[in-house]
Amino acid sequence: CHPSRDNGNGRTVRNVIEALQRAMARRVVQSKSTDKASLQTLTLSDLQVVAEEQAAARLEGPCGQTGLVTTLAEAATKKAGLAMWNKNYQLSNPNEQLYRMVRESQRLSKSLSGFNSALLGNLQRQCKAGLTDLVAKLNKKIQVTCEEDLPEMTSTLENTGKLTVAQFEALVMPMQITSQEAFYLLKIFSEEELPSPLDSLQEPALRIDPGAHGDGGASVDCILSVESG
Repeated sequence: CHPSRDNGNGRTVRNVIEALQRAMARRVVQSKSTDKASLQTLTLSDLQVVAEEQAAARLEGPCGQTGLVTTLAEAATKKAGLAMWNKNYQLSNPNEQLYRMVRESQRLSKSLSGFNSALLGNLQRQCKAGLTDLVAKLNKKIQVTCEEDLPEMTSTLENTGKLTVAQFEALVMPMQITSQEAFYLLKIFSEEELPSPLDSLQEPALRIDPGAHGDGGASVDCILSVESG
């Protein structure tokens, strides 16, 4: 039984209420209103101000040019990109942050759709475009790793007797890099409840699992053990 991820918590509610109080106070001060109704009434503009603040705080960083989504999409295009991405974010559990950001983006898009705000609209479009780009690049990474690099290395490992020492040594670094990338792909997509649209890549990503391979399984397992061991 899994709790709903749409549930909030007491701290969040308190923060929102305090933000609403600040927004109302700013509005009253700026308008120089002194009547009792102005001092006791929250307006739609107060709600919109807080909604924009909350959305910006949660999405501007992850969806920005140096955020998780953009940097992961860029990393997916590089040979050792996922390893470097994880190293750069290793103290902050990057995969969990990615899942949280995607879920928050979806929740905010749904809950804030009623506000006629240019800022909120821009943030939603920015995050949606970033996630679309990320999924496309991760899909390409999976295809290259699973359908090209690993099968080629499996074939090479099965014929190591035909290689010279120099040729075999030249294979070591590419093998290590590819094994690390396969390992980190598995880490990203091994979550039980992946948020959409990442969940669309889970099945093809898990084909990299040695248990899903046939006769080449032992060779692929040997590649993956470079990182996992």
